Amino acid sequence: MNAPICPSCGEPAAEVQTSYGIKHRCCGLWSWHGKPLVSAEIHRARQHCHEVVDRLWRDAPGAYDIKEKPGTDEYAAAVRRIQKSARNRTYRWIADQLGLPEPECHMAAQTDLAKLRLIWRAARDATPAIVRDWAKQQEPRQ
Repeated sequence: MNAPICPSCGEPAAEVQTSYGIKHRCCGLWSWHGKPLVSAEIHRARQHCHEVVDRLWRDAPGAYDIKEKPGTDEYAAAVRRIQKSARNRTYRWIADQLGLPEPECHMAAQTDLAKLRLIWRAARDATPAIVRDWAKQQEPRQ
């Protein structure tokens, strides 16, 4: 893995092995697993964004009538399928709301507080049902 280049000094960041994985740091900035270095403020903003964005896909099973019996492997598999689909839909929905390409909406890509605020605002009042209904409207009519 190549060390990210520090945006402050232009040098490769130092690599440190931690119990959480590889951390890179330089000039008061840091990142995990070779991603771009960012400040503590950006890390905190990403965490706040994750709280509102992740609930849109994690809570998605509640918007569905799951036919499998709770507590079974089949039920757990159904929940995982719904959450995986909901996560993809959530990021497409955010991209649509903000007029951005989807890859630019994922938290790991965020290095700008203004964009994080836009993502947070878009997601804060949404529900899994809103995202699901939006996705249904995007599907081609057959």
